[in-house]
Amino acid sequence: MYTLGICAEYNPFHNGHLFHVHESQREVQPDFTYAVINGNFSQRGECSIVDKFCRTKMALASGIDVVIENPLPFATASAESFALSAVILLDAAGATHMSFGAESGDLHLLRQIAEACIQNAAPAKKEFKRLMSQGLPYHTAKEYSHYILRQYHDIISKPNHILAIEYLKSMQMIKSRMQPVAVRRSNNESSTSIRKKIIIDSGAIMNGGFAGTAAAYDMPTHVFDILRDALRSYGAACISRLDDVLFYLLSAKDLGYIKAISGMNDGLAERFVGLAPLFNNSADLFAAVKTKRHTYARLKRTALSLLLGITAQERTRYITPLYLRVLGFRNADALRHLMDHATLPVVVNISKVDNLSAEARYMLDMELHSTNVYNICREKKKDIVNEEYRQKIIKN
Repeated sequence: MYTLGICAEYNPFHNGHLFHVHESQREVQPDFTYAVINGNFSQRGECSIVDKFCRTKMALASGIDVVIENPLPFATASAESFALSAVILLDAAGATHMSFGAESGDLHLLRQIAEACIQNAAPAKKEFKRLMSQGLPYHTAKEYSHYILRQYHDIISKPNHILAIEYLKSMQMIKSRMQPVAVRRSNNESSTSIRKKIIIDSGAIMNGGFAGTAAAYDMPTHVFDILRDALRSYGAACISRLDDVLFYLLSAKDLGYIKAISGMNDGLAERFVGLAPLFNNSADLFAAVKTKRHTYARLKRTALSLLLGITAQERTRYITPLYLRVLGFRNADALRHLMDHATLPVVVNISKVDNLSAEARYMLDMELHSTNVYNICREKKKDIVNEEYRQKIIKN
């Protein structure tokens, strides 16, 4: 029996995702397909344009049998932690294969790079620190710290390849039984460009039908219908709605508090606090704070950690996920198969978590708290009190 595992943000689900699901299923011929998705915040430190329950519906309507949540500490972390968590979750769920998108689809080459990264991890880390101290940009230092990465600049400069290599590294490090599957990425619009279209056309999407909106042609019709219903209820979520909260925290909290937040090292706390009084929106603040060694994604993740109150100590407290939370399913046999084969505690109802350790409950509490913060990002704030407890598991 084969079980296919996929990790994706589906922010939102689009034609490229549907292509990846179908191609993966065509190659593996699985009995069941699981997907690990982030919660309400993304790996880039932004909020998802629609919530995780809506994106779960999109996935289930598009061929996924069970949707599992990537816990907050990993879903909003670096590519390395994000990928490691996804691999552990899918392995613990009993997946036999893990599929990911890649610009080239050359699995042999990607595995070769991943193996070299593992073998040269210690000297590369030392060289990376040396190059960063000399003022090299983050990605340049990362590339030049690994000899093999310098050989394949065109490969590692692609965003899907970066994650693919991290998935393969993680699979080797935990000695996963899953077989990797690389699907060459289709030439569809990126999620980022689609989100921009949705924000621009949100009024037309809410008030009209499928035709006449740019985003409509980037996603399956059934997914667009789910998106339209969500936008009619809550509008499009945007993290800039937390700008006032961010500037309040940077102004009201002392430097010691800010420095304890995850990511606020390497002088970032001082830069954020010192420059905040000069600006009134996060985009301009990030542009001013940014240096060669700090990517925009790093700055956004750090600001999100401040907004959610995630400290550096809490980031290091959790190395791996401690439970499998099921957000939704469309196939009862698939859910039963997962529960029968899972090597981590399975959560299907957050009101019933007696099977979780104290540490796992704390991790879950972080998730629930983040949903309350996410609700502030919504355009329309209604019926959102204790949403995590009111929302039942999604069944398609």
